[in-house]
Amino acid sequence: MSESLRQCRFCGLEAYTEKDLGLFVKHKLAPHGRTTLCKKCSNRNQRNREKAKRGDIKHILKNKLKAIRRRCYGRTSSNFNHYGGRGIHVCDEWLNDPDTFVKWALENGFNPNLEIGRVDNDGQYAPWNCNFITRSQNMYNTRRTVTNVLARTRICRKCKDIKSLSEYHLDKSRPMGHMYICKECRKRLK
Repeated sequence: MSESLRQCRFCGLEAYTEKDLGLFVKHKLAPHGRTTLCKKCSNRNQRNREKAKRGDIKHILKNKLKAIRRRCYGRTSSNFNHYGGRGIHVCDEWLNDPDTFVKWALENGFNPNLEIGRVDNDGQYAPWNCNFITRSQNMYNTRRTVTNVLARTRICRKCKDIKSLSEYHLDKSRPMGHMYICKECRKRLK
C-alpha cells in the first residue's frame, strides 16, 4: 500500500487519495491543503470546547482525569517520565469509571481554579492520596523542592537540615519566592 497523504492525529484515519482528503478539515497553509484532523474529530473537539466554555463541570473534570491518565500511561506524553515512568498510576476505581472521579471531585472541594495534587508525591492518584490545592501549594509539593507543605518545612540544599520555610531568604526572582539555601548557609557563602 502507498504512503498516506494525511493521518488524523486523534482517531488514526488515513487518506491515501485526493478523494480521501475530503474527510479532513481544509487549511490553506497545511500540506495537501488539509490539516491532520479529520472532520469527525474536529466536530467532536468543537463540541468539547463549547461545553468547556459553558462551564460544564463534569466535562472539565473528565478532561482533568484524561490528562492524569495521559501522564501516567501515555508513553508518548512529554511528562510520562515524571509520572508513569516513575511507577505512578491511577487507582482502578477512577481508571475504570470516570464518573467515580467526578463524584469524588465534587464532594472534595473541586474548583476550576484549583489543581489536583497528591499528598504523597510518590503515591498513586487515588481518593485517599489526592486533594484540590492552589498552584502555589502544588509547586511546593514537587521532588525538586523537597518541601513538606503541611509542616511548612524544607531541606536546605547546602547543610541538608530540615528547617522551617521562615528560615529561608525571601527572593522575588526565584520560584515560590524562596532561595533553597537557608540563611545560615548563605551567610557562610558570603
